[in-house]
Amino acid sequence: MDMKIKDLSIAALSAFLLSLGMVLPAQAVVTPTSGPASGGTVATIDGIKFVQIATSVGGEHHLGLTSEGTVYSWGMNTYGALGNGTQSNSSIPVQVKGVGGSGFLTGIKYVAASSYSSYAISISGEVFAWGDNQYGELGDGAPVYQPQPVFSTTPVQVLGVGGSGSLTNIVEISGGGNHVIALNSSGDVFTWGQSMVGQLGNGTYADTSLPVQPTGVGGGGPLTGIVHVTAGWQHSLAITQSKTVLAWGANSYGQLGINQPLGFTPTPEYVVGVGGTGLLSNITAVSASLHSMALSSSGEVYAWGANWGGQLGDGTIFSSQAPVQTRDIGGTGVLSGITAIQAGVQQGYAITTAGELLSWGPNINGETGNGLPPAGSLVPDYVSGIGGTGHLTGVSSVGTTYDSASAVLTNGDIVSWGANQYGQLGNGVNGGSPLPAMGPNFRPTSIAFDGTPGTSLSASGSSWNVTTPAHAAATVNVVGTADLYGGLVIAGAPVSWTAGTFEYLAAASAPVSSPTPTPSASTSASPTPSQSASSNTASSSTPLAYTGSSFVPLAVLAASAVLVGLVFLIRRRSSK
Repeated sequence: MDMKIKDLSIAALSAFLLSLGMVLPAQAVVTPTSGPASGGTVATIDGIKFVQIATSVGGEHHLGLTSEGTVYSWGMNTYGALGNGTQSNSSIPVQVKGVGGSGFLTGIKYVAASSYSSYAISISGEVFAWGDNQYGELGDGAPVYQPQPVFSTTPVQVLGVGGSGSLTNIVEISGGGNHVIALNSSGDVFTWGQSMVGQLGNGTYADTSLPVQPTGVGGGGPLTGIVHVTAGWQHSLAITQSKTVLAWGANSYGQLGINQPLGFTPTPEYVVGVGGTGLLSNITAVSASLHSMALSSSGEVYAWGANWGGQLGDGTIFSSQAPVQTRDIGGTGVLSGITAIQAGVQQGYAITTAGELLSWGPNINGETGNGLPPAGSLVPDYVSGIGGTGHLTGVSSVGTTYDSASAVLTNGDIVSWGANQYGQLGNGVNGGSPLPAMGPNFRPTSIAFDGTPGTSLSASGSSWNVTTPAHAAATVNVVGTADLYGGLVIAGAPVSWTAGTFEYLAAASAPVSSPTPTPSASTSASPTPSQSASSNTASSSTPLAYTGSSFVPLAVLAASAVLVGLVFLIRRRSSK
């Protein structure tokens, strides 16, 4: 998980994580809250929408968290990572079921994914997991290394350290290739799953299906005082209260950033500064894959590790054991004015203060989202708008799978691009897209006041305007109904949500005010998902933490990227 950090004190950790996207389902509000019994009040309603997307750089599925605390999923489902009780892939969103398959998962504030598994944090801080469990990724205490595939197609609860009770007070979670890292409200860190190269950070190489605690730097005591964690393919990163970065696990490409010989380390060590001098400092967000990325408090981006396709964004294809600075568009200076970062398998992504999305690295499957040749770009360039029109704007967060990417827009729609062989774009088809296309999205069809539908339903950003019907003086419930789409394809039955309450006032007590203006004629009622969302220009207020010059022939770059990508895919599949 990749988010900008605003307050690094442990005392403010819970509030800080909420500001970063730990989305608690909020009490819906109808504005204004009252109007005359005769009806005719134009009210603004909070619509159901996607507020967070979760992906894994080694996987091919997505999770989408809604403003109502429910979870949807789409893409590859070989080991039950979609959590809907089946093993069937899906190109449209399906709803994640509840524990043991009973009902549906609700009251969720954050979601995450590893290669073949999925995770959710409840409002109360408990963790639920589903999908593959070969290495203990579900944290339920089941034996590891079973001769037959071990997985769960519906959520199970993650247990506490040593199997005692359940894991509680968790505020952040991130999935890697086959391991998981979680952070609690006290700044303590927990890991479980695969540890063949020390990615659990507890000084051993033993896989575990129960949470363990990483050691402190040098192997002493449990790791504490942490404010942000993220998992790479086979390594882990953590940000300390002092805004320095710790790393442990695989270092085969220099992805730990410790400026030491390639290999691995099973306990945390400090990431060094640029060029290997001092320590990397003033860091507010990190993201990781086979390379690592960091965002500074001043909005600059650092990267280290694998760079065979230009994923470090420094204008070269040379991997680095110490951080380098990502260049800006065109490669003439350093990248700045960034609010969020995300590491893909061979790409990097960054959201600007203007809400635009940048990408760099190879474009073999359309991962950069801008129609560039397969060699892609060695320095950042803009991701195109939907269908290739202009730049993609109004981006609040971004996520990446093995060979695709998706972004949540400020209006709650999800757009996706890249490969789509498992339906991972969530747009109802299985063909890939080199440019952003509409993915999962909600479109309200009715707003009812005590069961009576309002009229003149029209879009208002991420909210909806509706004219109240007449009703006797009373306070009534307001319920919305929406269709869930995968691109242009309706996904299942309509979805209902509680939009708040509205007080109907008797004529004598109705407030006297000037007439409420009707919605602009330019805003159509119940717009279809095909309408472009790229006109939104609001910057990312709670972003998730995740060309120029080249002296290497493009053909060489493309061949190198394809070859290494194939090797990575073979290694990833062979680990299964």
